[in-house]
Amino acid sequence: MYTREEILSETRRLGKEKGGKAPSEKELDLNAGIKNYYWHKYWTKISDLQKEAGFSPNMFLKPPHKHDDLCKKFISLIKELGKWPTKAEIEVKHNKRIDFPGSTIFYKNLGNGKRKSSWLGISY
Repeated sequence: MYTREEILSETRRLGKEKGGKAPSEKELDLNAGIKNYYWHKYWTKISDLQKEAGFSPNMFLKPPHKHDDLCKKFISLIKELGKWPTKAEIEVKHNKRIDFPGSTIFYKNLGNGKRKSSWLGISY
């Protein structure tokens, strides 16, 4: 169990070791043993913890996926598999090819199966 001050102190220490860059959730866990369920008692988002520790939050450098590109990639996977892909099949493809989005990206942007099929012009 970590106190608020211990978490802030470790966050600052790790940030200093990284040359002034805020540590990520993964770095807090691996380098300080502070898992997200410890810091979630005090902050709802890692960026809030990073700000309070005196850092600028880490920003994602990847641009958002375009709807048309997601549809094309999803359709290409359907053609490759010859069927509607499962979440696991999407993840396997994602792990093999870094340019192929993970299942979460598809579900957040295109929705579940029925909603996704309407975007793709498929009815079932």
